[in-house]
Amino acid sequence: MSERPDDVEQFICNYITSVEQLEILLLLFRSPDTYWSPDALGHQLSLPADLVAARVAELRHHGLVREGQSGSVYRFDPADPEVRRKVQLVGDVYRERRISVINAIYSANLTRLRTFADAFRIGAKKEPKHE
Repeated sequence: MSERPDDVEQFICNYITSVEQLEILLLLFRSPDTYWSPDALGHQLSLPADLVAARVAELRHHGLVREGQSGSVYRFDPADPEVRRKVQLVGDVYRERRISVINAIYSANLTRLRTFADAFRIGAKKEPKHE
């Protein structure tokens, strides 16, 4: 995905950990005035409600969605207004080059995993040996 804008790649690296999470975010983005329950999102996207609830919790943690007053319903409402433009851009690229975006998601996950694993390797070298 060498032609993708840096904003798309950076957004994926910062916020998206799975294709399901991206699909949920894009559905919420397309209907910003609608509050969705995990069941309704799951039904719309053919995903289990518990998986949807976990992915929505991640999006909420990142400030991309807001929980409704009644609880357990969510809508797209990012804390940062610039995020709207970035989500629109990610959605456009996803429609045009789905496989490239999916590869970027898995590549970002692999990078996160390597960083996590490296932290243990580096930490192991710094620990003093006991005799």
